[in-house]
Amino acid sequence: MGQSQSLKKVQNFRLIPFSKGTLFYYPENYVKNAKFCAEFKTAIANCLSGTVVADSSVLDTISGRGTLYEIVHQSEALRRLDGLEQESSYNISVLEGTLEMVKKNKKDPKNRAIITHRFHSACTELLLTERYLDEDASFYNKIAENFLCIQQLNDQLREWVSSAESTEEWLEKNATINQKRLENNSKALAEARKKLMERNPNLAI
Repeated sequence: MGQSQSLKKVQNFRLIPFSKGTLFYYPENYVKNAKFCAEFKTAIANCLSGTVVADSSVLDTISGRGTLYEIVHQSEALRRLDGLEQESSYNISVLEGTLEMVKKNKKDPKNRAIITHRFHSACTELLLTERYLDEDASFYNKIAENFLCIQQLNDQLREWVSSAESTEEWLEKNATINQKRLENNSKALAEARKKLMERNPNLAI
């Protein structure tokens, strides 16, 4: 290849721009500098608003955001979320079955039956221990309330055989608050999934 052809190829070469924004400062150009000031204010406001979009290639490299490591980390978090949501769905169904059984027993106490299933909490306990989801305190408060609810419910189910009437009275009395806690947990997990997918849409592929 001749020198002129090589030069032409270099001149036609274009770098693909980074997705990170870059602002240029023009101290000697009033018009361009005014534009820079306006864009800079917008950028600062965007950072303060708490956007999840990374704004620094250097920070990405240091923290791992946007790297293969971060993608794997988020993929693992998503996989664990699958387990959490399945556990949540199962617990809601067990509570519904339990309350239905309490109603039947109340109508026909001579033929009383009990629920042999137990509420699951392994995935929830792992989340509370490792806190692998990037969420705030209010999120983890909902998860903790759900975990406490599960423990209390299992305690009552264990007592059902020996203290049937008092157990059923407790289950009926606390039905609304227990349902609310399990539902809040389910909603919190759905919102966490939404945020995780927004941070990395490629996880949906």
